[in-house]
Amino acid sequence: MNNKSASKKLLSPEEAMLEYVKSLKRHTQGRRAVLVRFAVLTKYFRQPHHQRAATNEFTPLLRRFEGQMFVLSNSDVLCILNGARIADMDDAVLKVRFMVRDDENLKALEARSEDDVLCRWFDIEKDYDAFLEFAQQRFETGEDPDSPPPPEESGRADSADHNAAKLTDVPKQEPDDRKVIQTARPGVVYKPISAPGKKGIQRDLSISDLGKLMTAITNADLEPYLQRREVRLIAGAMEPRPVLTERFVPTSSVLEALMPNCRSIVDPLLSRRLREVIDRRTLAAINSIDDTGALATCLKTSVHTISSKEFKEFDKRCAAQGGQRIVLEFSLIDILLDVVAYLNVRAELRAKGYRVMISDMDPFAFIAINRAELPADFEKVRWVKEFEDYRHARPQELFKEMVEEAGNHRIILASCDDSAAFEFGQAAGVNLFSGSYISDI
Repeated sequence: MNNKSASKKLLSPEEAMLEYVKSLKRHTQGRRAVLVRFAVLTKYFRQPHHQRAATNEFTPLLRRFEGQMFVLSNSDVLCILNGARIADMDDAVLKVRFMVRDDENLKALEARSEDDVLCRWFDIEKDYDAFLEFAQQRFETGEDPDSPPPPEESGRADSADHNAAKLTDVPKQEPDDRKVIQTARPGVVYKPISAPGKKGIQRDLSISDLGKLMTAITNADLEPYLQRREVRLIAGAMEPRPVLTERFVPTSSVLEALMPNCRSIVDPLLSRRLREVIDRRTLAAINSIDDTGALATCLKTSVHTISSKEFKEFDKRCAAQGGQRIVLEFSLIDILLDVVAYLNVRAELRAKGYRVMISDMDPFAFIAINRAELPADFEKVRWVKEFEDYRHARPQELFKEMVEEAGNHRIILASCDDSAAFEFGQAAGVNLFSGSYISDI
């Protein structure tokens, strides 16, 4: 017994990993894994305290789901879980990405690669053989054959200036006239991250794409993509009057600039995560509130963004300017994921003088929510043509009743891109509108 115990203690991380992977041969259902390649990072980010920070992000998942985590000999971290969704794992992965976002090796590798440099994902249920082959190769060689060599091993100087210069290089033989996004650091730009395959072929955004996109956005200056849209008060025969100016960066503009081959985001959780990063950078891009033509300015945000450094700095700038009327817009989906956090954030913001709006709901969601449990100063309803099918039916009657209950000065009917939407809103008692049709009135 003692000899067996000793032999187990002497197993290398790679050997222990291989034995565990072999034990999964008949138990692959619902299992997936992610490898975080610390080996490609600079020496600073390979230090033990960074590894511990990364493993700490995955530890709650190991408590919640059956699984195992291995810290391999070359510093890579492998987490194997049973029953976890990609979205569950991606939350931890994105925190690790954020932690190492300033690594110069990672930035240089991402600038020259179409693949996810930091992470490698495995769907064990669908392709156990590929995962087993990976484990065997790691045991035999100690290296990941699919991992790109660090720039310092490819003859690159390990300095910020050198890597920054490389990031701005454009191949002379292939002039690239696509858009670039200027980063917050002078002289460093992110080139568009093209999808693999033939240029121009459209595809949906993947988790691998999302990681690279978020890394780029985190350091980007989004001010060139900042747009304005008016919410207008239209009541009776009065002339339309702007009451809110919405300032935002469209997700489509960021995708077009950085990933022109990706057409959309199918997963709502991925969309929410990307939107959160964009909204944080939007706050950083707004240096002053000068919408003198409207009564207030409206900015998209999220529950967790309020505790970010971007919002704290934005709050300081607003306090220094004084007298600014600002409405902060929260997505209904974001609120429902953590209602208690939203209620706490709302109380904190109102104490500072901000007003709060709930958005991203269609008329069906609008008539379903309980306003006593989800209070807000404004509610923005996105018009959908399908609601026309319920004309003179109970849902439209309920909508009108809810507008009266909430107050027609608090309900905004958005996406009014034709007269039908506007006429419906007026019939329901709505006084606040936005959309292309409203802009043309």
